[in-house]
Amino acid sequence: MADSTSIRSPASWVSFLVIACVAAWIYWYVRSHPAVLESLRDVSLASAAALALLSIAIFASNGLTTVTVLRAFGKTLPHRDAFLLSTLTTAANYILPARSGAGLRAVYLKRRVAFDFTDFATTLAGLYVLAFAVNGVLGLASTIGLALAGRPFDVWIALAFAASAVAAAVIVLLPALLPARLALAPADRVLDGWRRLRRQPSLLAKLAAISAAQTATMLLQTLVAFAAIGADVPLTDALFFTAAKGLALLATITPGALGIVEGLSVYTAQHLSFSPDQAFAAQSLMRALTIASAFVLAPVAVVVLGTSKLQPSVVGSESL
Repeated sequence: MADSTSIRSPASWVSFLVIACVAAWIYWYVRSHPAVLESLRDVSLASAAALALLSIAIFASNGLTTVTVLRAFGKTLPHRDAFLLSTLTTAANYILPARSGAGLRAVYLKRRVAFDFTDFATTLAGLYVLAFAVNGVLGLASTIGLALAGRPFDVWIALAFAASAVAAAVIVLLPALLPARLALAPADRVLDGWRRLRRQPSLLAKLAAISAAQTATMLLQTLVAFAAIGADVPLTDALFFTAAKGLALLATITPGALGIVEGLSVYTAQHLSFSPDQAFAAQSLMRALTIASAFVLAPVAVVVLGTSKLQPSVVGSESL
């Protein structure tokens, strides 16, 4: 009965309706813009392989984040298993309800290395601060670059970059201004997670470097995807596009922010050097190869992670 109640809950229905609307919009857009499919037909095998490898590199960076955080808590997980766990959770995000990937990772780490659910949740929330900071700052940098070149850009997205950067700056640089508690539980988890990360500057520096490297990989992925469909995109435009996508990916309304990122890509392109159809095609190409890479590697992840017997261990932890 509990499962039946969950299925009928308002949140479940809202999520279902959003996904249905997104699917309908994607179908309509592809049907009414034949140039999208035409550009995708010309993608070379070499470009597809490069994009798949870049997707795998992003999985690896997520795995490195997991390893780095676990070490701070005195836990150890092989890089191979952390990478496969990242791959498996990415696949899970597309076939299970929203945030299931994170839940799967939390359960696995609890059983494998006794990583507490509370520590997982607060640390994950703290990582959102880094993501907002990195994408906000890079987005502002690209906006300034476009402005200096006399190029148009979307004001609303630029304001979103500024808001993200300012909010992150307040949390990072002026923690004394923050209240001990906020009215919303998710906001409290973000603040708690950030306070935990701040207690270890070396950990924070490592995670910031990983986040910056991941964003650089996403930028390269963007440039390769546009080149694959025959679009020559300036670096500032690609950076603006990537930073906007980075913020949209933090949304969990749909699996993997499916449709949210695609819609934002089309909207963003109206003010940049490429067309909305090119933006949709490039983003669809990146999405398809990310999903394909995750699902190709997922069976390997299931087998390897299911047979791993590593026991919880301590590696000189520094309590957060």
